[in-house]
Amino acid sequence: MVDENWWEEFGEEWKENLENFKDQMQDFMENMNELKFFKGFYCGPPRIHRYHRGPHASFHVWKHWMPFVKDEDDKYVIRIPLRKYTKDQIKLKVSNKRLVIVFQKEDKKPKSRYLPIPDDVDPEKTTAKVENGELIVYLFKKKPDISINIE
Repeated sequence: MVDENWWEEFGEEWKENLENFKDQMQDFMENMNELKFFKGFYCGPPRIHRYHRGPHASFHVWKHWMPFVKDEDDKYVIRIPLRKYTKDQIKLKVSNKRLVIVFQKEDKKPKSRYLPIPDDVDPEKTTAKVENGELIVYLFKKKPDISINIE
């Protein structure tokens, strides 16, 4: 059987230390619960490469490319300055609602740049050309289907 006043043999100072320790542990546990709450919201500084961004950042990619994009009546025109690449070193692909531009020089790994495509673009009509040191991409908008049934 444990005596209720078992701490008396250790002195009053030991009892105070024990109470302080309990308070510190209680504060620590409360702080840990707060950290668990914030864990999902802050995961450290962003480590996203400048061009290659995941789907979670696709809106930011579109903003990043906005200086190159002009919205015309029936198409979007994207003009990207090319400094080091020629026409033969560039390939375009349209896949999964994004435009993939692949740059490759001889004896080097290819570099890809991704640009999300708006929903109103027809991917099959995408065309591109290199002119005056610029890559010009034309993304044609889908024509609305206006059909009227007369009965």
